[in-house]
Amino acid sequence: MSPGDDFVFGPFRLDPARKQLRRGTRLIPLRPKLFGSLHYLVENSGRLVTREELLRAVWSRTHVDETLLRGTMRDLRSALGDDAESPTFIETVPHEGYRFLAEVRRKRSAHSDAPTRAAGRPLGLLEREQELERLERATKRALERQRQVLFVTGEPGIGKSALVDACAAALPNQHGMIVGRGQCVEQHGASEPYLPMLEAISQLCRGRTGKRVMTILHQHAPTWLVQLPSLVTDSEFDNLQRKTQGAGRDRMLREITVGQGPEEKGFNRSTGFDMAVASEIMAILALATSLGDMKERFGRMVVASSRKGDAITANDIDNKLDESTDLTERPCRFSRNPVIRG
Repeated sequence: MSPGDDFVFGPFRLDPARKQLRRGTRLIPLRPKLFGSLHYLVENSGRLVTREELLRAVWSRTHVDETLLRGTMRDLRSALGDDAESPTFIETVPHEGYRFLAEVRRKRSAHSDAPTRAAGRPLGLLEREQELERLERATKRALERQRQVLFVTGEPGIGKSALVDACAAALPNQHGMIVGRGQCVEQHGASEPYLPMLEAISQLCRGRTGKRVMTILHQHAPTWLVQLPSLVTDSEFDNLQRKTQGAGRDRMLREITVGQGPEEKGFNRSTGFDMAVASEIMAILALATSLGDMKERFGRMVVASSRKGDAITANDIDNKLDESTDLTERPCRFSRNPVIRG
């Protein structure tokens, strides 16, 4: 099968390159995990695909229970108009897995020679144009030096990671940005509080922009670099230890600087962050009961004082935490029992 081939079965046409399913000329929207599951089953039509195999193939980096997998199959049958009791397309093999029953033909895609991206917009995220536009608007404001914090929320398997991946993949190409990524994983017992930041820094230092990032860390943030001994030589590590001897965690926060981009023309400045602010932020993140509650708590934070000594809150200076993307706002169109709940 050539990379430009589509799968054709019954009245449907599956386009892997564009991640689209069509019935005739009508586009049938599928979330990324639904499309991935259908693609894998169609690609292995006639063969039993075990539940474990399907989970590895489609949810390779996500912990998924069988309830979500059953919901995925239910939503796929709904999109295809299939019947679980008398299936035409997807058969459930009890305690084993699933089998795709329909005859599958392969045809050259009409779009095989077309570009895979249009105007920098990643393909394959069906019904996520609104969320992508919100991320792009936030990116534009960030480039105009308006700091942005966004939260992408939703239930497991809804496509949060795919949305963020698609947006992050386009940033270096469109704007020359350096994108760092760290994961917040639940820890048991003592743990490193800055682990996500350290993970992101480590990846950046090993990437194509590593030399530039290392120079910035040596100059502005040696206490961060000393936490990553594998990135430096033994002699450099010894020098860093001497340079940062006696430094506490509050210094690590004060070493976060703003304005390292070339458009800043050398005008970089310290954030002035301290442990009191960090502690209050961590307390809000721990105590907030919802996204709305978190916005309200952040808005009440005192961030400065006037010349008269009056407190100034984040709300007073136009709090920028009011932009968020919640994927649970719009339920799945084809689900009889929606996995996505509003």
